[in-house]
Amino acid sequence: MAVTIDDCKNSIGYFIEYKNLFSTWLLPETTFSVADNHVHALVLLSATETASHLVEEIKRNSSRWIKTLSPYYERFSWQSGYAAFSVSQSLVEKTTQYITHQEDHHRKRSFKDEYLSFLELYNIRYDERYVFSD
Repeated sequence: MAVTIDDCKNSIGYFIEYKNLFSTWLLPETTFSVADNHVHALVLLSATETASHLVEEIKRNSSRWIKTLSPYYERFSWQSGYAAFSVSQSLVEKTTQYITHQEDHHRKRSFKDEYLSFLELYNIRYDERYVFSD
């Protein structure tokens, strides 16, 4: 059976949005969108949750679940890194719209180019040797 990138995106999206495994960590105001090589999420973390723990749990649980879908996925793994940024309340709607339409954005500009320009715009130091290294 040939598995397409859309199959994988749909599976990851289903897991994140509908499996409801993250209700312990997330409040209801959550927006996810799955692209070809990354996931965007806008979450309102509960007071007891950290971004690093949330990402770890999403990656661990979704990897375990995805591997059960088909032999094709048995070697599935997420990249080791992630990025997390805070968003002011005044930008929540704009960020939600971006996430909802991220595929349109990435037709015009690659995720890598957009990510690097975002780091530069907000003066976030990084070493190119370690960005997108795995």
